[in-house]
Amino acid sequence: MIAEEWHWQAAQDGRWPEWKIGPDRELPERLRGVGQPTAREVADIYRALRKGREDKRDEPGAEDFYYGEMEMRRHALGAPGGPHRRVGERVLIWAYWATAGYGLRPLRSLIALGVVVASFASLTATDGLRGHGTYADALLVTLQTATLRSGTDAQLTYAGRWLQLPLRLLGPLFFGLILLSLRGRLKR
Repeated sequence: MIAEEWHWQAAQDGRWPEWKIGPDRELPERLRGVGQPTAREVADIYRALRKGREDKRDEPGAEDFYYGEMEMRRHALGAPGGPHRRVGERVLIWAYWATAGYGLRPLRSLIALGVVVASFASLTATDGLRGHGTYADALLVTLQTATLRSGTDAQLTYAGRWLQLPLRLLGPLFFGLILLSLRGRLKR
């Protein structure tokens, strides 16, 4: 965390972190409302630091600044008086953070993939299989769909075939995010 982000966070609630100055944590009078950086300005600082690290071919160092930059972009889009017209960008950045930690957290992508597969398996078991399919059958069909294996169309209903469409997009997306995150970890 850079000092500008620390000041930005302190300005959000008017208090300093307890670990910095003690239990009273009041923001010093000289810093209240004067020259506080915005989230957008902090994101720009992180971007400049990241580009400097990338120019020196220090990818692990650049990743740390990338995470800070994306966090500040996410906060800037949701800030009062921020750019509210970009709802799509706000949703996209939030989803990227929640499901992949900006491409840096492989466990988040793995958990997101598991949740999607389990959810689609429940839906498939309820209304997607012909006859009396069990949850295990639906889970197998869902896993095959998520990994782009075919050959399960014969046992699916019309609703089950429709359920496969988003899963054929989400499965490879999450696998790609997992691989992207692992690639960054291996370079460290």
